[in-house]
Amino acid sequence: MNDHYLKKLDRITAILTQLQSKPVVRAQDLAVNLKHCEELFKKHHLKYVLIKQQYTQGNITATWRLTGKNTHHEELIKDLVDDVKIIAYQF
Repeated sequence: MNDHYLKKLDRITAILTQLQSKPVVRAQDLAVNLKHCEELFKKHHLKYVLIKQQYTQGNITATWRLTGKNTHHEELIKDLVDDVKIIAYQF
């Protein structure tokens, strides 16, 4: 592949990996924890859609589709790393 296509592929991959976020939150109060995620997304000016929820071993895994500017995604990631309610995340 030439460099032009590789650059486009890298950009598409980067965008796609930022579109789905899977924070894992503790399941004590599902509504409060999901609301917490929504507040984080709003704080960072990201549009969001809850795609799926899964309960396993006392935790809720929520799959969200997030859209917005890359800089907003990067700021969200910084908050997720430091957030005590978020015990894991995947992009």
